[in-house]
Amino acid sequence: MTTASRQRSEPLGSTAVDPLIVAGALAVIFVLFWIAVSIPEYGSGIIASFVAYFVLERASRFFLTTPVARKRARRYLPFALLGAFANYWVTWHGSGSDSVAYHNAGVEVFEAVKAGEGLSLRGIPGTGTIDWLTGMTYLAFGRDSMVVHVVFGAVGIIGRLALANGMSRWFPVIREKTAVTFVLLLPSAWLWTAFHGKDSIVAFGLGLVVYGGARLTHGHRNGLGFVAMGMTPLMFIRPHFAAAVAPALLFSMIIRSRSETYEKKMARRSVVIRLAILAALLFLGLVAYSFAADARGATSQGLDALNDSLELTRSTDFGDGSQISAPNTATPGGFLWGAVTVLLRPWLWEASSPTMLLTSLEATVTGGWILVNIPFYLRRWRRFLLTPGGAFVVVNLVTGVMILGSLTNLGILARQRMQVLGILLVLVLLPLETRRADRRQRLLADVPVGPAEPADNQNRSRVVGVR
Repeated sequence: MTTASRQRSEPLGSTAVDPLIVAGALAVIFVLFWIAVSIPEYGSGIIASFVAYFVLERASRFFLTTPVARKRARRYLPFALLGAFANYWVTWHGSGSDSVAYHNAGVEVFEAVKAGEGLSLRGIPGTGTIDWLTGMTYLAFGRDSMVVHVVFGAVGIIGRLALANGMSRWFPVIREKTAVTFVLLLPSAWLWTAFHGKDSIVAFGLGLVVYGGARLTHGHRNGLGFVAMGMTPLMFIRPHFAAAVAPALLFSMIIRSRSETYEKKMARRSVVIRLAILAALLFLGLVAYSFAADARGATSQGLDALNDSLELTRSTDFGDGSQISAPNTATPGGFLWGAVTVLLRPWLWEASSPTMLLTSLEATVTGGWILVNIPFYLRRWRRFLLTPGGAFVVVNLVTGVMILGSLTNLGILARQRMQVLGILLVLVLLPLETRRADRRQRLLADVPVGPAEPADNQNRSRVVGVR
């Protein structure tokens, strides 16, 4: 039977369904039902994942601006949520992690609140913040460690979606859908920022900071609210990252005020608004800096406190076998070696676990790609620095290398390296997307704009785009 006769024989409006698709869907439903019945913790995790997917899909509509980016986010969100299940297995059936300590401390908070006792907010800022958030999650959703992994993982994914929009807004050549693919599928981001711990909350805060900063530099004053919402968890969990990102925001706003023009009727108001926003960002930066100095135990003031904090970080003994000798990143030579450490380490032979091996492979590929494209960055450094996003990336790269390069523990370095995810996104994708845009421009230049009228049939077949 031909295709035309087959179409005529089918009833109008009917749609043929592949039996294999139906069988596959039924098999998936059966497996999920069996897991929910026989393995209670994974069953609750599956239910929580469906709820989280609905929330994240709504979040993607809020943060992402292009339909193709939203479609890609919906496609990859289920895979991103699998990170919570992988982390749960690593925590309770693998080598263990800090999540066990967070769980035990969260249970204490949960029991204390239920018994009507007063809360002891010890360890804040720092680890105590995660203990308190874990206890509050148990109060809201029940004492289920699988659910808390899904909740923390979903919070980290929201931050990554906001980060993708902010960076593509700062760098229009980087398509939003490509940025979404990078932040959702990058292996170490998929693993570390979906963990029950500090990294998922820090990823949330940094994503909101970048999203709000990008909106501020494009004239949207409500971006300051997103910056404040992002700085708050940073200051209460890892205040040194809040102190690192604050000067980057200030430089991006200064570049914005120098490079962008405004309509005459908004000129006077915009000057006052810019000064107010810069003052607010400076205040947030000073608060974050004081939080960071106090959290690190620095007793000095000003820049001496920064040097003391770096020295305290280098001299800290984390008590496991992944200790390394960290350079003094406050010196030029130490900074360069710190940049290599942040971008390329742990080396392949330094990986002591499957997760570390995954991070090492990724660091080798991404760091190698960045090193190969150094000529690309050097050719464009002036134009790069004179954009708000470029100023943010450069300043945040300097502050990030100074902090992360002084760490003496490879495991902590592998996790905290994800706090420069936005920098990695730009350094990896900018050469790719710029070359793609250049190729597309050259191809479009070869296509005739108007209808071509060749002299003969032979020439007609050679005209591009004419049927």
